[in-house]
Amino acid sequence: KNVHQSLGITPGDIIGNQTLDRIGNMSEEDFLNSFKGTLNNYYKGIAKDDPSQRTHEDGWLNRWLQYRVLR
Repeated sequence: KNVHQSLGITPGDIIGNQTLDRIGNMSEEDFLNSFKGTLNNYYKGIAKDDPSQRTHEDGWLNRWLQYRVLR
């Protein structure tokens, strides 16, 4: 669902043709940056909604910061 949100598509249960078409019309770097932004908001939302999860926030953010385009 995070992939769908990063593309501005209503989240669904699968990555289908609409999702693949949208990804295909983006550069790898643009998609990855959009996806990272969505993950950032997702993880920060978890920590905001449940303060007990804040201890995990740095680890979550560090994990997605490692995502990069492989060439």
